[in-house]
Amino acid sequence: MANLVLKRFQCVEDTSEIGGESPYFITWVGDLAEGTSTLKLTKKTYWDNNVHKGPGAWPVDDVVSTGLSLKPANTLALAIMVEKDEGLDVVTSEIDAIRSTMSTVLRNHQEIFTAGDPNFISTMRNTFESKVEQGLQSSAGADDDLMETSSHRAARRIVLTGKAEELAIVTFKGGGGQYNVRYAQT
Repeated sequence: MANLVLKRFQCVEDTSEIGGESPYFITWVGDLAEGTSTLKLTKKTYWDNNVHKGPGAWPVDDVVSTGLSLKPANTLALAIMVEKDEGLDVVTSEIDAIRSTMSTVLRNHQEIFTAGDPNFISTMRNTFESKVEQGLQSSAGADDDLMETSSHRAARRIVLTGKAEELAIVTFKGGGGQYNVRYAQT
């Protein structure tokens, strides 16, 4: 079994928010062969209002999925980035609801699709985005924003092929900003 690690991110362009950025990431990984999935929220308190545009990368080194094979033929990995404004809008109860829904949808499609099937990817992206959006809206004073644009979906696919120690960069755009995020397999 392998680990998927959120290694680091770079703020290429600040969002239109006033002051420093406060990003957080939600990563979902599903294995169709096993019918199992993982979900992890990654947020560091020292990021709060401190992330700015620049050439340097912010180290993270957070294991976001463990216990799955991460074989590209069987595994789909998706990530969403949220720009936190005041309080954290997606809390433990919402993470549990997202995890449960994603697990159910994965199992319902387990024998119908492959991990690379565009219909499966679209279904999982739509479900993930919808559940995170519900979590963002259910909090009192909800003001956190998904990183998405009309041409850039909020749920970005993490490509699990290539060098395990440096998977392809996942780019998030939204609110005028852009972030490049690097995942790795260990």
